[in-house]
This record gives sequence, C-alpha cells and structure tokens, in this order.
Amino acid sequence: MRLAGLLAVVLAACTPEIAPGAYLCGPDQACPDDLACDGASHICVLPSQVTAFACAAGTEAEPNNGLATAQPLRTFECVSQPVELVGCAEGADSEDWYQFDVPATCTTVGVGARLTFPLAFEVLGLELVGNDGATIATGTACPNQSAEDGDEQRCLEQALVPGGHYAVRVLRSGEGSCDGACSYNRYTLSVRLETP
Repeated sequence: MRLAGLLAVVLAACTPEIAPGAYLCGPDQACPDDLACDGASHICVLPSQVTAFACAAGTEAEPNNGLATAQPLRTFECVSQPVELVGCAEGADSEDWYQFDVPATCTTVGVGARLTFPLAFEVLGLELVGNDGATIATGTACPNQSAEDGDEQRCLEQALVPGGHYAVRVLRSGEGSCDGACSYNRYTLSVRLETP
C-alpha cells in the first residue's frame, strides 16, 4: 500500500504544466489539451493567440504551377553549391515548379534535392520531371530525419543526362490536410548538382 501511494506521488510530480509555445504542432495541427496550433509559426499557443496561416509575400515567382511556367533556378556547374528556395502552397496553388539545365560539359552528374516542411499541415511531395513532362524520380523520407524539430523532409537523388533540361516539382499530397482544414504548407527546397 505504501509503495502504491509513493508511486502516485512520484507520477503526480512528473506531470508538468504545459506552457504555451513549449511545443511545435504535431501532424494535423495536433497540440496538447487547451492549446491550439498557430498557423504562422506552427507552435502550440493559447487559442486566443492563434493567427491564420498565410504565405509570406515574395516567397516564390508566381505563376510557377507547371512545366511551361517553372521558375528558373540559377545556372549550375557540374558540381555546385545548393540553391535554397522558400515556397508556400495554399488555396488553388497546389504545386510549384522549378527548372534547371545541366551543363553539356559534365561527364557524370546527378541532382540532389531536399524538401523540408512543417508536419503540422498538409504533407508535400517532391518529384524530378524531364523535359517531356514525365516524372523521373519521386522524393522519399530522408535518411536519419527526426521529427523532433517539427519538420518532415523528402529527399531525392537521381543521375542526369549532361545537357538535359529538368524541373523539380513540389506538390500537395492530400495527406495530413486535417480533412481540408489545413490544406496548405510552407517549405524550403534545396537543389544542387553533384557527382553520383
């Protein structure tokens, strides 16, 4: 009987008060009881402090919703430093495209792309598309990623043809959209050419 009472006291002492801002929102805007997910920061806050999700102005060059209107990335060398872009998808903007050329002087070359986005909102997908519009490769969960920072990541590595023209497509998947209540997300996309 004494052990059971001691265990109850120890467990009660380990139950912390949950302070606003102490947690990043989980999937589908999940937060501890009595808190809600803030759309601007994807941090759990008091319901009275919640602000709506909005894309920051100038995060990408619209329209970039298809292969014909894909936003150009900078000119790459055969092995390059990553280009990092910040983007956002909300409302009717369900996908963003970014195009690039591979120098014809490369002998063996590949692309490495990483997409990072908050897990609180709709899951985003990553694709590599050829000049003919066909999908060449699809991003998968990055190795060794941790959701402790509130983000998910998709990675893609693919060998390319020297002199080729390609596009990277970021699209909303329909997963984790809170039944339509959080059908949006913001992201960071990193793209580089590398030796495979």
